[in-house]
Amino acid sequence: MTESNTLGDRQSETGQVLTYRHPPWVRICHWLTAISIILLLITGVVILLAHPRLYWGEDGFFGDPAFISFGHFEYADYLGASRSVHFFFAWVLGLSGTSYALFALARGRIRKFLVPERDQVKPAHIVAQLKEHIQLKVPTGKDARRYNLFQKIAYSVVLFVLIPGIILSGLAMSPSVAASYPDLFKLFGGRQSARTIHFLLASSLLLFFLIHLFQVLLVGFGDGIRSMTTGWHTLPQERAQTQSFKEGEQT
Repeated sequence: MTESNTLGDRQSETGQVLTYRHPPWVRICHWLTAISIILLLITGVVILLAHPRLYWGEDGFFGDPAFISFGHFEYADYLGASRSVHFFFAWVLGLSGTSYALFALARGRIRKFLVPERDQVKPAHIVAQLKEHIQLKVPTGKDARRYNLFQKIAYSVVLFVLIPGIILSGLAMSPSVAASYPDLFKLFGGRQSARTIHFLLASSLLLFFLIHLFQVLLVGFGDGIRSMTTGWHTLPQERAQTQSFKEGEQT
């Protein structure tokens, strides 16, 4: 079954053309995921500061050569509470991410929104998209109604690589999980390797989060919040066309 835009478009009182982009289940999963990521990043930093060195392999202790080091200080305050909060919201992230992926696959949203269209993979279009990104231009027309190629790639990597990798590497650090599923433990090459990979994937997710937030601010923070709260998204070009039409009608 393919998800369709049954609500279509509508015009606001200010002349803006709005299109219904996000159904309720998408918005719920989005906010659960966003809240989880923020709290996981905060508590993850506290946990990392308790031992700010990363290793590769199974063993890693004070004095061992570090794969990545953030200094020689330790900050253990709130470590226990941070671990509890971190573990809880890891489950929330896992459940919300899995729910979104299953719903998206079942309703055809992956194919409709994340698979690049033919014109988007043409070299000329890719170059044009790069220029628009560099110039910080807001998409208009057809491009305002769909995710661009770079968004589709980024969202696909987050959904199918970063979040699953973060969850699996987090589980591989658990002694009980490693004992029950030794193949998962071997997949990451040891507990310390899993911790390092977990950090690198989380850092990549933080980078995506910051770029995503910047894009929301660029397009319009209010519209971005409304879009992911009510489902309705503003179409810039059509808004301008509507306003021009009204002005011509008045003259």
